[in-house]
Amino acid sequence: MYSKEQIKEILLNEVVSLSFTKKDGTVREMTATLLKDYIPVVDATNVDEKPLNTTKGDSAIAVWDVDKKAWRSFRWDSLKTFKNGAAKVETG
Repeated sequence: MYSKEQIKEILLNEVVSLSFTKKDGTVREMTATLLKDYIPVVDATNVDEKPLNTTKGDSAIAVWDVDKKAWRSFRWDSLKTFKNGAAKVETG
């Protein structure tokens, strides 16, 4: 199981597949990253400056959705799977 800090570090360096349970109970699968190569220049310059957590404190994280080309966030406690190049971790 990865810690929040490990997941943040992986997101800063890789594109990952993850899934989480949305507020309405449906499961959302996403290809996500914080790797600047995938984020538009205007937004990428803010990755180092802005906190990786959303305004919800440490309960959620904002990530770049590679497929939708937009910022999305998920709550840490709703994360079901997290797969990077090394391993897939079932979290829930």
